[in-house]
Amino acid sequence: MPPMTGSAGDDGWLVAGSSSQHEVRQYYDGLAAEYDATLGRWGYTAPARAAELLLGGLTLATGATHTVLDAGCGTGLTGRCLRAAGYGGRLLGIDLSPASLALAAQGEVYDSLEEADLQAPLPYADRSLEGIVCVGVLTYVPDVVAVWHEMCRVVRPGGVIVCTQRHDLWRERRCDGALHALETAKRWTVFHLSTPQPYLPGNDDFADHIRVRFVAARVR
Repeated sequence: MPPMTGSAGDDGWLVAGSSSQHEVRQYYDGLAAEYDATLGRWGYTAPARAAELLLGGLTLATGATHTVLDAGCGTGLTGRCLRAAGYGGRLLGIDLSPASLALAAQGEVYDSLEEADLQAPLPYADRSLEGIVCVGVLTYVPDVVAVWHEMCRVVRPGGVIVCTQRHDLWRERRCDGALHALETAKRWTVFHLSTPQPYLPGNDDFADHIRVRFVAARVR
């Protein structure tokens, strides 16, 4: 991966990422206060696109009785996009970073916020959610298959899962195989898989070098 050139000021951490729970928490706790402004300068539009995909796929309904999980909600960018796009149901958020969760709470768009690790089982019952959106998080989770299986467990049939994954990690994490394995096992049906899209175009280290793919699937 290319080294950082100072655009993030993190000596390469953002590009390289980490699967260490402690390192991820520490990094995002330190970044939380500046996170929204920094991502805005870098042209980060993935939360809005993911919200659009989720709501476009939620044929079950988007009424007040439905529940969506923002997995890795950070400071609440995706949650705010969901509300702005018209989602009026229950919205849950989980994240590793307490500082980010505290800022997300200030936005008053979530019904519940909880510290949780996506490398562990999700703290929800089987088939208890109508949807999950997971944006900018799978970089830090090496076992994509396990995460997607767990998401399928907690979303009821007909519900929707929307995730992003960096295109430079797509082959390394064997994401194509994971998608097909879940389809073969009749856990979900993928209805949207994007080509690599701009991710952080205003960040010199990402720009045209590191792009992002969007996945949207319906649980079976």
